[in-house]
Amino acid sequence: MVSSEVGFVEYQEGLKSFINKLCYNRLVSYEGVLKATKAVFGYQKLIPIYVDTEILLFSTQSIRNLDVLFINYHQIHKIRKLKNEIEILFYDQSTLRLQIGRAFINTQIKRCGAINNYLTKKSFESVYNYGLSIEI
Repeated sequence: MVSSEVGFVEYQEGLKSFINKLCYNRLVSYEGVLKATKAVFGYQKLIPIYVDTEILLFSTQSIRNLDVLFINYHQIHKIRKLKNEIEILFYDQSTLRLQIGRAFINTQIKRCGAINNYLTKKSFESVYNYGLSIEI
């Protein structure tokens, strides 16, 4: 099940297959993104998946677990620590409460930030190196 602007949409396929389809839009695969991210950042497990400039997914646990959730880093507005859980507030005003530790969520957010910064820098470098002009 995937949350979007129109509500929840149910898909009849596995999570890896769904993420692979998202990645294929950029001519890469789920496994390819994992391998490249491991090589660049040295992460060994719970690796965020960069799909595109609007989708950067991190998991709440191993993808092998049935209860795994993938959260889009770019849609997070705020994270609050409650008594025994974390509350994630999204830009669309929805919320998600999870029983995961603060250190875990901080690690995932830092990893996503590092990946996002790295790719933003690479994007600007390629524009500069090819002499393209952009307006900001």
